[in-house]
Amino acid sequence: MPDMVNIPSHPFKSNDEALGALAEVVTWAKEVKARGIDSEIKEATAKVAAEIAEANSNIDNVTVASEPGDQYATMQFTLQVSNRLHLAQIMRALRRIAEVIRITRVKS
Repeated sequence: MPDMVNIPSHPFKSNDEALGALAEVVTWAKEVKARGIDSEIKEATAKVAAEIAEANSNIDNVTVASEPGDQYATMQFTLQVSNRLHLAQIMRALRRIAEVIRITRVKS
């Protein structure tokens, strides 16, 4: 049986009181700017992610960057692989996707 942790109750009488105290601490931005992702980029990202999953690899992180008017987007995936041969297999599979132009391995 796991150890139990005793957490004391919060000092507020209600959730509304707790939210009110939180609102005093947190300053919310008046305007949030978000840039939409083009549907073609979404589709290409989905194809790449599906191929990675098909190769039995986990995705730890994904970054997609594209400037307005650019013809291409840069996708950076951080993957969990069992060894360099597994990575090579994934890279070969990704090269077969029509939307993929170039693949490089970034060593840290």
